[in-house]
Amino acid sequence: MKSIIESKIFHCDKCGEIVIKLIFAPGCLTAIDINNVAIAAKSLYEHDEHEVWIIGDSLNPADEDARHPSWKRKPQFAMSPENIRPSEFNKRIVSAQKYHCL
Repeated sequence: MKSIIESKIFHCDKCGEIVIKLIFAPGCLTAIDINNVAIAAKSLYEHDEHEVWIIGDSLNPADEDARHPSWKRKPQFAMSPENIRPSEFNKRIVSAQKYHCL
């Protein structure tokens, strides 16, 4: 695991508040690996009220839209990771940005 944890933040299109934070977990493919990164990165999101996801590596590096193990940590902790394609996640992000202030 890298000692530097990368993250990406997405803001509401209207008010500018953070709606989703993605924390990337390179080299992580299992729930245990992702949970270890979540614990190590907890200071990056423990006080956040918006969605926070820990995103593992691609399950098929040859496919640019392959599923990634993704574990929602905030605001409601998911019991286990989901395998989500980047294209599916992009739709979630766009929707969160668009409907945040409605």
